[in-house]
Amino acid sequence: MPSGWESQITAARGKVLALLLHRGIDIVAAEDAVAIAIVSALEQWRSHPPANPEAWLMTVAWRKALDLRRSDRRSSPLTDLESVAAPENEPMLDISDHLPDERLRLYFLCTHPALEPTVQCPLMLQLVTGMTVEQISALYLVPAPTMAQRLVRAKRKIRDAGIQPRLPSASEVHQRVPPVLDALYGLYFSEWQGIDSPHQALELAEILADLLPGEAECLGLAALISFCESRRDARQGPRGEFIPLDDQDQRGWSLREIERAESYLERAAKLQAMGRYQLEAAIQSAHTQRLRQGSPSWATIVRLYDRLLMYAPTAGFAIGRIGAVLKAEGPAAAIVELDRFESLHPEVADSFQPCLVTRAHCLWQLGQFEEAKTYARRALTLTNSESEQTYLRMKFEA
Repeated sequence: MPSGWESQITAARGKVLALLLHRGIDIVAAEDAVAIAIVSALEQWRSHPPANPEAWLMTVAWRKALDLRRSDRRSSPLTDLESVAAPENEPMLDISDHLPDERLRLYFLCTHPALEPTVQCPLMLQLVTGMTVEQISALYLVPAPTMAQRLVRAKRKIRDAGIQPRLPSASEVHQRVPPVLDALYGLYFSEWQGIDSPHQALELAEILADLLPGEAECLGLAALISFCESRRDARQGPRGEFIPLDDQDQRGWSLREIERAESYLERAAKLQAMGRYQLEAAIQSAHTQRLRQGSPSWATIVRLYDRLLMYAPTAGFAIGRIGAVLKAEGPAAAIVELDRFESLHPEVADSFQPCLVTRAHCLWQLGQFEEAKTYARRALTLTNSESEQTYLRMKFEA
């Protein structure tokens, strides 16, 4: 099968699912129908390639969804659904003036107010982007079975309560933006790791920022991803190893992307509605001071992390702050902070890779090389990223 077809399947997956939901198919049946259609495509396209792959998937998924509804005694009668023609040439969703981008409409379909806010983002990542439960659970630092149960319960609630996914009205968009931002950030993280082709998350974040210029956090997310993208070419060394931000050659940074990020951040600041993504972007902006001063102000970065943790007290940001303390105050101070973090979060002390890597760095700087290697080796087992594994082996001779 030509490689381009796999990308077409990936691109069409969320669209087909949204169409089924929009047409009244419950979420469990819709997801099953799309999965069956994809399997059929993989089996049949090799010998019988379709002229229009997306329309093929839509038609097969629609027919399978009807079959599943007929066999499910809990479902309502199919009279109305069966009278609707197969969707070969139908637009995915009606154009909405306030959400004209088709891809963003798919995300907003998953933000129904009847769903728990904590499950809306994981639901988007699974249904719209096609991320696996394992990938999503890694983002949330929870066991995969726990995340799987959350998603199953959410889908069951949608089905049993008869919740119909719908786009927000113009007046509702503000309340339904936060989980969409979280999903786009999760999508960017997957792109950053090479799971998907790059740049879609940045493109969608910029479109959303342009559509909602009064939403400070939309501007903040666009700034954050732009800052990260500005360093894409500098974060990998000649052996494919990961290069941490403070070790990167700044000559490989894109000044154009940095300027665009700063513009988004300045526009967000004028709205005087501080939030998580603006603070993350501000931290990234502080790192760019290397371009002018040769070194960022690590004390400033520590203070920004302090504010960020007030909005989002996550383990990742806590370790990020400790990494800044390591630079600002030295390894001894950072070890104290790490000990405090691990006493408060014993459940992740031995399983959170950034925590182990940070301790390895501290011990290495203190001259405790063998102990540092022990932590580095443990960290090696907690990442599937070849570039990170190569970096750890080179840095700590692990």
